[in-house]
Amino acid sequence: GVSKVLGNGNMTSFWNDTWVGDQPLGLRFPRLFSMSLQQQENVYQMGRMELGGWRWNLIWRRNFFSWETSIYDQFLAVIDEFQPVDQEDSWQWRADPSVGFTAKSVYFILITLQRPAVQLNQ
Repeated sequence: GVSKVLGNGNMTSFWNDTWVGDQPLGLRFPRLFSMSLQQQENVYQMGRMELGGWRWNLIWRRNFFSWETSIYDQFLAVIDEFQPVDQEDSWQWRADPSVGFTAKSVYFILITLQRPAVQLNQ
């Protein structure tokens, strides 16, 4: 498959694209996604450069309950690794990122996904 390589974040949906980890943040943190007032924003729109570093500007429907703070802390640990760079977002072929997309790499993925037909003996 393919994955997003984050540049400046302008072309990457914060909640719906896979840009950190192996699944979209909206699936990984559904409780926070449901509380966000920024469900359609891209990554770059969710923060700003401040004093030479990136600072998130996250807006929530309400304050967190005490039991939700641990979820929020896990969420911040995941996204705090992001620092925008001065280039556009791009896609990377995960099967073999050093070579890039090839018909051969797709073939091997398809072969591994095929399941043998079930034969019923009578």
